[in-house]
Amino acid sequence: MPPHLLNSSTLSGFILYLRVWFPQGVKQQIDEFIAEEASWLPTGLLWDLLCPIGQLITSGAALQSLKEARAPDFMLPDQGGSAMKLLHLLEQGPVVMTFYRGAWCPYCHLALRAYQQALPQLQAGGVTLVAISPQSPNHSRALAEKLELTFAVYR
Repeated sequence: MPPHLLNSSTLSGFILYLRVWFPQGVKQQIDEFIAEEASWLPTGLLWDLLCPIGQLITSGAALQSLKEARAPDFMLPDQGGSAMKLLHLLEQGPVVMTFYRGAWCPYCHLALRAYQQALPQLQAGGVTLVAISPQSPNHSRALAEKLELTFAVYR
């Protein structure tokens, strides 16, 4: 659905359209999240929150993303305080990095849960998954425990 066709009268259709992009378990989580948010958020605000996701999907940005590009090396502490160098991870194989805003972000929770569900397939392909956030290591540790994440979360 092109972004110009998305309006408040097509919100339910848009939500259905959005869910087809996610695995079954994540679809249920999205349904539950939207139902909970819709119970107390004004429709206009819910629309404002969801519309950019649909625009991103329909833009084809994912198809244009850099693949096999090499990021500059950096070092970050993980949720346990241990330092990680990207170069060290890359020596072990491909790395998928996801960025999230923080423990307070419900959309980030959905995304991190989806990555956790995809982790076995990534690991089967020799891929290391890491999440990076600007929040403190204590908040990262608490979120990793709450969401039962088994991949590294860095600050």
